[in-house]
Amino acid sequence: MGVGSMKRKILLMVSIVVMAYHLSSCKSSQSTISKPVTVTQPVIHVVEEPVREKPKSKPEKQLYRNSLTLGIVMPFYLSDNFPEGVESDSVDIDARSMQALSFYEGALLAADSIKKTGIHIQLRIADNSTDTSAHQWMLMNYQWLKQNDLNFIHFASNQCDEIARSAEKFRLPVIISQCNNLSEALNEFTALITPSTRTQCTEAMKFVIDEFPMHTVAVMARQAGRENDLADIFLNALNRLSPGKAVRISPSDTASWKQRISASTSETVMVLASSDEYFVTAILNSLDMTGRKITVIGMPTWENFETIRLGSFNNLDVICFNASWLEFTDEEVKSFRDRYLSQYKTDINWHSWQGMQTVIFASHAAYTEKVKDIFPQLFPLVATGGFENQSVSIIRYSGFEAIRLKRTKP
Repeated sequence: MGVGSMKRKILLMVSIVVMAYHLSSCKSSQSTISKPVTVTQPVIHVVEEPVREKPKSKPEKQLYRNSLTLGIVMPFYLSDNFPEGVESDSVDIDARSMQALSFYEGALLAADSIKKTGIHIQLRIADNSTDTSAHQWMLMNYQWLKQNDLNFIHFASNQCDEIARSAEKFRLPVIISQCNNLSEALNEFTALITPSTRTQCTEAMKFVIDEFPMHTVAVMARQAGRENDLADIFLNALNRLSPGKAVRISPSDTASWKQRISASTSETVMVLASSDEYFVTAILNSLDMTGRKITVIGMPTWENFETIRLGSFNNLDVICFNASWLEFTDEEVKSFRDRYLSQYKTDINWHSWQGMQTVIFASHAAYTEKVKDIFPQLFPLVATGGFENQSVSIIRYSGFEAIRLKRTKP
């Protein structure tokens, strides 16, 4: 079976699952553990012997449930993939559905593996491809969400606040897929599975302060929009960690910043707050021509650049941060990759990995009285009272290689 037919098969299965759950509004009952019966025994007199202490064993986790339901809300574009009157075998998969499809494949694989431990995780699917308001969707689908023990919800990153507020209002444990800035609405019912942009930038600056304590640090960005906001995040993080260490320079004043670098008695770290490939390429070439050894801190998007090889500069040490980096030498990644390739005949990506991780996170709820109690076990608590995965990889580009230098813990 080819990769395309395999994908169509999985998508068809998703559509059948969605239809099946729409027809059924009842959640399957969970098994209960009956209380032990106390039996009265006749009194027997025995000769007492010295009591020998048994070696202390590690207490087993208390099992609160051996089955749970995970709702997955993502844009599957089912109506576009299976239009009326078209045979499922001849359907061309809509590229927009690939992210959700990969996530679901990873989740299925993880649920099947966890089943061997005696914990059954049921996946329920909802397609939100035609919706733009998370609050409206959650309001209209409240009963469906309530039937799940835990929900994973993916909307545009600017909908993070709406998801968090709705989760708190409806008292629904929710894993949120993404968020630009760390949402002030995050609360005890919500966990952010991908670090916010602000958190990623902050973690990168912690690395800079730890690894380059004697270097001069400069932040370069154009004075507009997104880049200006990113520069502020970088500067605030740097000056909070090491007051007065960082300065901001303008890319338009070429002579000034080149002179500053050339005249500096210490080595320089340049934080370049831009994802514009043309602009970044021009700046990197200019920096390389100064003849000074410069460490450049770049954005996660740089790995997608097509016109430049980041490890090809003579005088630049290019380091980027990335929250969605897959390190294929890690044993856990290698094991998942082998199983995924065997099952689906295609390679893993970040979305299939995240689907697998989400199901593993959900499985922790088997051992917590309340499902939302898994969040403090998995992720750091943030100031708002919610939880956030803060794991970020630091990547160095050298020649044709990309080498992970560090991975911050969740």
